[in-house]
Amino acid sequence: MRKFPSDAVLLVIDVQQAFNDGTWGERNNPDAERRVSDATATHERRGPDGRHYPASVMHDTALASLNGEFATVATTAEVMQAL
Repeated sequence: MRKFPSDAVLLVIDVQQAFNDGTWGERNNPDAERRVSDATATHERRGPDGRHYPASVMHDTALASLNGEFATVATTAEVMQAL
């Protein structure tokens, strides 16, 4: 398996279903959308005390935990402006 540098990032931009059009030829990764979805998924959780945490709270918490320590979390607009 390929090893990535410790500062590597996953940047998902413009995933389109249009690539399913046969005029593009055979796709080299027909499971791309599913794989992107798996890589960016957030699921609801139940805490050790039985408290329910909805996916939206888990998502916000994950972003807050990553931002500034392991990553810089940015919106699409912020990334586009920086380009």
